Amino acid sequence: MNIFKLELRMHAKATVIWTLALLVLVAGFAFGFPIISKNVAAMNSILQMMPEGLKKSLGINVIDMSTPIGVFGFMFMYITLVGAVQAMTLGLSVLSVELRDKTADFLLSKPVRRSTIVHAKLAAALVCLLITNLVFLVVVRVALDILSTAPYSFSIFLSLVLSVLFIQLFFLSLGALISVFLNKMKTVIPLALGVVFGFFIVNLLNESLKGRPLTLFSPFSYFSTGSIFGNNGFAMVWLVLNTLLVAAFTAGTYIRYLRKDVPSV
Repeated sequence: MNIFKLELRMHAKATVIWTLALLVLVAGFAFGFPIISKNVAAMNSILQMMPEGLKKSLGINVIDMSTPIGVFGFMFMYITLVGAVQAMTLGLSVLSVELRDKTADFLLSKPVRRSTIVHAKLAAALVCLLITNLVFLVVVRVALDILSTAPYSFSIFLSLVLSVLFIQLFFLSLGALISVFLNKMKTVIPLALGVVFGFFIVNLLNESLKGRPLTLFSPFSYFSTGSIFGNNGFAMVWLVLNTLLVAAFTAGTYIRYLRKDVPSV
């Protein structure tokens, strides 16, 4: 039984749907930019009327809305939100689906180690995210090249696109860790939305505060729009922290799954 291939087939439809959801946002950016660029003065007037805290929380205090990369940066917050929900849903479901479907006995009775099961399932989940991000990267790059009449910062573009993947890895590993501690989970959507929006709200609050004191507590803050545009890329310290957390969550998932008592049906 090839668990890796089976998992890919199981999550193929969801991966396509989430990828299309991200592409819808990219399409909104592509179609919205010409309208915004023709009304830059009106847009700037609206932005000036907004409270400074709100502008910081939305990351529009350091971006130029008259450029394609600026408008893409404005939409980046919502893109990462969609990507995070995809990853959290995948993380919560990939190791718990057998418990929900009451097929855990069948899987664990096979001559395959539990560690191999975790390897295969997490690898399949990672491939799903990589496919989503590869399509996303290509489409965004093409859109920016078509819309841009002047050179744009490739460093900012790459930082924005890679940030989606880094945030997704955080939520994939966190979701997997949470799932191995739960024996009863009829559906993953409510929990996924609750966790993601919780971190998202912390990020909004953090961006509105002087000095961003809550950065440590939200992966969205590690790769915020304002930080990327202000520093021409993300800060390595937050990338390292994100990587360490992903490694810790993944290690915890392995340890718990290998020792977990799976209730028989």
